[in-house]
Amino acid sequence: MKKNGFQRPFHTLQIIAWALIGSITVLFYVFVIPVFPNELQIMIGIIFSAFFLLTLILGFLCTFIDPTDPAIHEELIAKKEMKDFDLKKYPKICQMCKAHVHADSKHCRECERCVDHFDHHCKWLNNCIGRRNYKLFVKLIWSLEVLVSIITICGSAAFNEILNGQAFKERLEENLNITGDGIYCYLVAVCFMVVVSGLVAIANAQLIGFHTWLMLKKLTTYEYILSKRKAKKYEVVEVTVNNSKVVMEEIPLEEIFEPYIDNPEYAESKPIRNIRNSSGTVVPVNWNELQKFTNSNFTLQNPADNENEVEKEMKVAKEENAQEDPSMENENSCRLGIEEKSKENLNDTTAIENSGISA
Repeated sequence: MKKNGFQRPFHTLQIIAWALIGSITVLFYVFVIPVFPNELQIMIGIIFSAFFLLTLILGFLCTFIDPTDPAIHEELIAKKEMKDFDLKKYPKICQMCKAHVHADSKHCRECERCVDHFDHHCKWLNNCIGRRNYKLFVKLIWSLEVLVSIITICGSAAFNEILNGQAFKERLEENLNITGDGIYCYLVAVCFMVVVSGLVAIANAQLIGFHTWLMLKKLTTYEYILSKRKAKKYEVVEVTVNNSKVVMEEIPLEEIFEPYIDNPEYAESKPIRNIRNSSGTVVPVNWNELQKFTNSNFTLQNPADNENEVEKEMKVAKEENAQEDPSMENENSCRLGIEEKSKENLNDTTAIENSGISA
């Protein structure tokens, strides 16, 4: 079971991401900022450095945080320390992790663990994005967007001014000692930086828009994929028959792997009654927990309403029984008649005894 994104093996895209961010940042500091006027150099340097540092911190945290379902760690610790573990709190059991997990947990094949409130597995960070690091992930992509936008805009401005202006060429020669054919190598490096940062900015902007839409819809990426899979169960492909005839065929999509079974003990712990404590706070409990409070200062919420509901339920049950078995209604009426006669005989006997005593 993987702990975080810094645990080996590292993903190829993770290495590429850090290499690209590092290379375009170095190019920006070395080749772009020095060709601007002194006032702009200070302002651009401060803003860019702030967002670069923020992106590094957020990227590190998103990669370092362990998004594993905390129920798995709690159960492992409880077993190791020989302590009780409340199995009834968790509705699912993961057959891969062999542990009880929350309802919105999802098992990640790449990380070999269940992630609490799973959103997606990010290959660029080599880590899953879940409840613990999703907000940091959103902040990361926004910070990255500002960072690459600064590189793209300033790099494009420097490239254009060096081609068409004289002031930037003079500062390029004074500050970086680049002249003659070295200018062409400089322009190639800046062009590479602008193209890479521009492509990252476009792709990242689409990612920001997608996650903004998901947050408005209150969905996770995984839930969105599930909804698409349910709407489209087959994929239409072209199939060549006998090397000549091409026909269209529907191929079933691969089922999404869900290694879960229901926790049979979970139903017993569902809240079925609200109780109010001495401070007036309403607390949901189940019948097992309700026994703990019978001798305490807890009282049932709205007891009069509960008694009325019980009487109504008993009346409905009697009517249903009478409709299902009419003979039972006759039997009940005969029984009531016998009970009334026995009461009358008892009253007569009591009256006779009292008259004999008074005589």
